[in-house]
Amino acid sequence: MSEVIVLETRPRRPRTVAEAEEIDAFINEMADIILDKATPWRAQAACRGDERPLWMWFPGRGDMKTQRKAQAICQACPVADECREYALRHRVREGMWGNLTGRQRRDLRPASIPCRVCGTEFTQSHGQEVYCGDDCRKQAHRDSRAASYRRRASQRPQDDRCPPAGSR
Repeated sequence: MSEVIVLETRPRRPRTVAEAEEIDAFINEMADIILDKATPWRAQAACRGDERPLWMWFPGRGDMKTQRKAQAICQACPVADECREYALRHRVREGMWGNLTGRQRRDLRPASIPCRVCGTEFTQSHGQEVYCGDDCRKQAHRDSRAASYRRRASQRPQDDRCPPAGSR
């Protein structure tokens, strides 16, 4: 039976050194697989390939000592600008990215963003909306359901005894 690892959305400091090493190894492995293809600049990042614990990049509220250490490394990073742009574009809420904390990035966000459905610029009221209104949100939901239905229908095995839909 395989072991299941549950990751929290807001990292906490591990209780033991072994737990910290295990979590770091798993997260770094997943990040390498997922992010390296989309973000080739990460290979030159100052935070890559070192022995620093992962939680160092996610200083807790009021943990100025850890934050200053992370910012000192970010200041010398050759790809800090790309890192910052990535975090702002993808609305990364936690952690140190491009020498900015989550709060600092939140203050830099644009006043308006384009709706994912119609492209109309709108101002987010809670900072998480991606649609300009209920009509676009409902349209996106319908599109998602239709795509899911088409995908399932194309994967369904064809039975010779049953005529294709709409051929009656």
